[in-house]
Amino acid sequence: MTRLFELQLGRTIEIYVDDMVVKSKMISAHVKDLADTFQVLRKFKLRLKASKCSFGVSSGKFLGYMVTHRGIESLKSVLHSTEYSRRVAKWGTILRAYNIKYMPRTSIKGQVLADLMAEFAEPLLEEAVKESRMDEKSVGVITGIGPPTWVVYVDGAVNQKGSGIGLVLVSPEGIVFEKSLRLAFLATNNETEYKAVLVGMNMVHRMGGKGVHVRSDSQDMSKAPPEMDRTTSPISSKAHHHHLKHHHHRTLSPFSFYSPKLSIYILATCVILLILFHIQYSLQTPPSNSPLSTSSWSLRHQWQRVINTTTTTLASSSTNCTNELISLADKLRHSVTFLPLKDLRYTQTALQGHTWFMSSMYDTHEEYEVQYQQFPSENSHGRLLCLKGRDKHDGSWNSYALAWPETLPFNATLMKGLTFVSYNHYNYDNIWHGLSAMVPFVAWHKKNKCEMPNRWVLYHWGELRLNMGLWLKTLMEATFNGPPYIEGFEGVLGDDEPVCFEKAVVMRHNEGGMSRERRMEVYDLMRCKARMYCNVSLEGRVAEVNDKGVPVIGITMFMRTGPRSFRNQTEVIGIFERECAKMDSCRVMVAYSNNLSFCEQVKLMSMTDILVSPHGAQLTNMFLMDRNSSVMEFFPKGWLKLAGVGQYVYHWIASWSGMRHQGAWRDPNGDKCPYPEDDRRCMSIFKSGKIGHNETYFGEWARNVLAEVKTKKMEEASKKTSSTGCACS
Repeated sequence: MTRLFELQLGRTIEIYVDDMVVKSKMISAHVKDLADTFQVLRKFKLRLKASKCSFGVSSGKFLGYMVTHRGIESLKSVLHSTEYSRRVAKWGTILRAYNIKYMPRTSIKGQVLADLMAEFAEPLLEEAVKESRMDEKSVGVITGIGPPTWVVYVDGAVNQKGSGIGLVLVSPEGIVFEKSLRLAFLATNNETEYKAVLVGMNMVHRMGGKGVHVRSDSQDMSKAPPEMDRTTSPISSKAHHHHLKHHHHRTLSPFSFYSPKLSIYILATCVILLILFHIQYSLQTPPSNSPLSTSSWSLRHQWQRVINTTTTTLASSSTNCTNELISLADKLRHSVTFLPLKDLRYTQTALQGHTWFMSSMYDTHEEYEVQYQQFPSENSHGRLLCLKGRDKHDGSWNSYALAWPETLPFNATLMKGLTFVSYNHYNYDNIWHGLSAMVPFVAWHKKNKCEMPNRWVLYHWGELRLNMGLWLKTLMEATFNGPPYIEGFEGVLGDDEPVCFEKAVVMRHNEGGMSRERRMEVYDLMRCKARMYCNVSLEGRVAEVNDKGVPVIGITMFMRTGPRSFRNQTEVIGIFERECAKMDSCRVMVAYSNNLSFCEQVKLMSMTDILVSPHGAQLTNMFLMDRNSSVMEFFPKGWLKLAGVGQYVYHWIASWSGMRHQGAWRDPNGDKCPYPEDDRRCMSIFKSGKIGHNETYFGEWARNVLAEVKTKKMEEASKKTSSTGCACS
């Protein structure tokens, strides 16, 4: 999209993937800016969904941010976010003087309690003046005695259909935010109230808030559990108690949660105990009869009494600390929150497949490289991936969560080694769609010193899948030096018992984000591995010459039966045989891929310079040919207008695997449709149509491609090279 609108981009249009906004500085220019945009859309035959379009908008939300004629009004929220520091924080300090209005972002679902414990351990703010340098200007930063306070009103509801929570957040500036959530688990009234408090605190924290006043109409909530019974600032206890009494008001403090400093204190205590025990052991030696020894022993005896007293006190303190750690660990286990793999927020946008699967996570993506998620990692804060559920029909019943290795969910099974978790919004039986899902794993494997997976977990729209098609499974066996073990969780006792993975790599974007060079490297590796697996020579097509030393040109015609087959296959085959016979050294082979084993297909492709075939999955085999081989594709009537971008997939794989797609012939004649030929209903007729032929066109097309291939092969023969192995890293 960015290339299509490169002239307007940043000037009159902004684009993110498939979201677009047309902007104009002057109202009078807006119609012209829209006309320019529609002209580009018409030029490239792109269509917009009318229900998703809005015109004449003076303000609105774009990619989660409120955009008006003043710009992006959430800028202040971004600059004040705790996720930013250093220079951005300094900018925020300066910009604060300009009274920028903003709309804070909404909350992000995640590991609610666990994140709060890890991130909220901060001291109370005290009045301070800090001076720092930015762009050769001195900036004074003055903070108040306590943080600005948010007010959060919470409520929960439970009925036979489930449970939910409602929240109203009021910022220190008086801005009101409303939020309602449906809980994905059964809960009591009290549990929904507590869940509402945790969600509210998380939302405030995400929007940069530090002080929180929580208000609830629940008597149990007004009493508050011990871990919430702290205040955010040194307010008079009498006044605060009076306020609580009349409003069921509870102020929550970050001090009530686990702080990393506690670990340091406990470690220091343990070291002191160890030193004292060593001193105690050294004092067990009996005294000698000398006066100096007697005096020394008396001193040691007194020191021993001090040590005994201190040791008893420290041992008691250590026991209390240990008990507190155990209690915190239990709370972390309970706090692990499982979310549906099939994110129900996107049920109305099924075509945006990658947004469904684990959509609240963040991907690791280096420029030109494969896009993936890895657990544990810096992005996951060291947490492991856990999965729950084995449903094969509804992905919303399967869920995922993150947990620290020391505090995995109760009854969790830990699976050792590397696990590949694959998401495919088509299926693993079709060799094209299955291959698209596997390529990113091969790219990760190649980039990470050829690390091998112990198991595969396969999902389709969040639904568990237990097998791959035979062609795909054999290709993965060849690539990873052994048959893939597809995890079905048979050893897990119950459907609701979670499984966590020592190391997991998740792919949910197929080949998205990879450069063409990276993709060609991956296809090169799979081609080489497949040939080694099938005992096929790695020398390539250059090695085959006739008795005169002329390189042989191999034409393979992959035929189909049924839909998208040639009406007169004999005539089409004859055309290519006649043109081939005119060359010094040319051979035509005719095959049906569904009659061949995987290795038979690998061997046939290793003997092919030109692949001739109707549009279909059998064309996926093209990457098994040598690089720079040619592909000729054929379509029945009606596909150009109605088939969508899917008709170009073999153009793409030809480019990604280093092949030459020599174009496609589209039959102008075919079955009649009772509707206008651009009506979507006609596709059901055209999809199953057969392909005719044009002898004149086919003959000329074959001659041109043969001449090009002959020239290329003669050039390659003069600089012949040999290959002895498959480079992985």
